[in-house]
Amino acid sequence: MSDIEAACDDLRRRGITVGEPFHDPGGIFHHASVQDLAAGPNPQRKSYASYASFSDPDGNGWVFQEITARLTGHIEDGDESFTPELTDVVRRAEAAARASAGAGDRAAA
Repeated sequence: MSDIEAACDDLRRRGITVGEPFHDPGGIFHHASVQDLAAGPNPQRKSYASYASFSDPDGNGWVFQEITARLTGHIEDGDESFTPELTDVVRRAEAAARASAGAGDRAAA
């Protein structure tokens, strides 16, 4: 959903207990410990940078994130929709894919 706070409000209206939105000031939630998380959505509302959680009736825990711009596997220079950490990961992956494709082209020759 493109607005984490609206998503939380919608779930609450449906009777679901949802935690408050949070973000990782370091930029990449899956690398953060609980102590490294900060309350509230990402201050710049970067895409894939704000989260909230809830549990379903079976006790399974769920975390969802705010997506304000879709990540396509390429981030244009100057695009500030994503955290610097995510931008760096995507650009490294893109460079590795190009290098791998180039190596395949040389091997086929």
